[in-house]
Amino acid sequence: MAEYQRLLDRIILPAVGKKKVADVTRADISRLHQACRDAPSQANHVLAVLSKMFNAVLPNVRLHDLRHCFASIGAAGGDSLLVIGKLLGHSQVATTERYAHFVLDPIKAAAASIADRIASALEGANGNGEVVPPGR
Repeated sequence: MAEYQRLLDRIILPAVGKKKVADVTRADISRLHQACRDAPSQANHVLAVLSKMFNAVLPNVRLHDLRHCFASIGAAGGDSLLVIGKLLGHSQVATTERYAHFVLDPIKAAAASIADRIASALEGANGNGEVVPPGR
């Protein structure tokens, strides 16, 4: 607990000022993360303290989960892993790949499946080009 208080007093509170937890922005968190870049273990501890703070506002949501979601949504939307990594403060793309990997293949599979269904609908179920509504 003393370590959490030290991190609050020396790193977190000077960075976010007197903002309420609900008012802390992504930019604030990014600045905090960047400030700890030279000490990865300290960055993880700062994120742990922030997670506890955010859990009071967003129960059952871990800050680290939000970073993974951010990376995955960016990757699914077509943003490059290099750009996503820079936004997250990663120095290596391999780190970002671990954050974003779980959404890339399912997204491609879903896109292919939807494309196949659209192609089928355009060709028609009876093969004559007539679009047949589902269920007929």
